[in-house]
Amino acid sequence: TRNTTVYKLREAILDKVGRTSEEKFVMMFAATVLLFLFAVQATTSTCVDDGMLIHGDFCYMYSGESYSEDPSAAAAQCATLGSGYLARPNDDNLAFLTTIVSPPDYMTWIDGTQGSDGQWVYGDGSNVGYEVHPDVEGGLCLTVTLKFEYFEGLPCDYAVPFICQSPFY
Repeated sequence: TRNTTVYKLREAILDKVGRTSEEKFVMMFAATVLLFLFAVQATTSTCVDDGMLIHGDFCYMYSGESYSEDPSAAAAQCATLGSGYLARPNDDNLAFLTTIVSPPDYMTWIDGTQGSDGQWVYGDGSNVGYEVHPDVEGGLCLTVTLKFEYFEGLPCDYAVPFICQSPFY
């Protein structure tokens, strides 16, 4: 059981350290508190929706067959799930996002727009950080085809699936 594991770990730590009984008590107390906090974190971190998947510090959901005709409507659908916003791909989550999009060569709406200065930014104002290929029609909204890590600006009225992202709680 979990209590037995915690007890054994605590005892192993104390056996390895040749300390006075007071030092052992302090170390045992600190180890117990850390293990408790780890156990609470592991059992209470959840996503706002049961259909979301945890990766890193965030929960994600792929809309699948549900298409949105513009990223604003997609973001609103994400908000109704309590998930906050469209996904913001980065080096930490890009490979994971590829695994939840099916098929992975579908383009999906993600959080991002092209500013008046021509730079692509996420909704929080941070730089997208990837090369964005302009669509021939001059798109101002951001999609990604994850299988190829191909970021493309499209007109904001295309109907494509989307990925929601939110911190877990």
